Amino acid sequence: MKCSLEEVIIEDKKEKDYIKTLVYTLLGLLLLLLAFGAYVNREQIAKYSIYIVQSGSMRPALREGDLIFTYKSDDYSKNDIITFKSLNKQVITHRLIDVLDNGNYRTKGDYNSVVDIDEVSKKRVLGEYLFKIPLIGYLFNFIKSDVGLILLVFVPCTILIYEEIKKIKSEIKKLKSKK
Repeated sequence: MKCSLEEVIIEDKKEKDYIKTLVYTLLGLLLLLLAFGAYVNREQIAKYSIYIVQSGSMRPALREGDLIFTYKSDDYSKNDIITFKSLNKQVITHRLIDVLDNGNYRTKGDYNSVVDIDEVSKKRVLGEYLFKIPLIGYLFNFIKSDVGLILLVFVPCTILIYEEIKKIKSEIKKLKSKK
């Protein structure tokens, strides 16, 4: 079976179009992921929140870089893993080891050898741990960094703009050649 040059060119163009569509789809998905990542730790939907584990104080249950989901409740019990704001406004996720007579909580990181110094009042509790997505928090932290922003937003946008400029130039050449 013979193939003409025109058929080869058409087939090559179809392949390139398929690859471009795939790349644009992946970039679109990446931008959606970026948009989601930009709002992690900032948006609370109903009583659910998302946090990124920043230390190893809860190993082996939770590790650095885990993305954890919490639920704001009215009641917490001994051995629950809770996320709370410390007195210096730092977000911490530790295990509740005791409910004190005054209604406050005593907490401790599973990996830590000592109990947390400060009691945690109910109003500082952000939620109870529900589940985690291991290590995905590293991706969100990277996306929020300057390097991540450049690599995952500016570079793809620059590529898209460049490709569109090439298309425009090509169309202009076609129009000029027809005249």
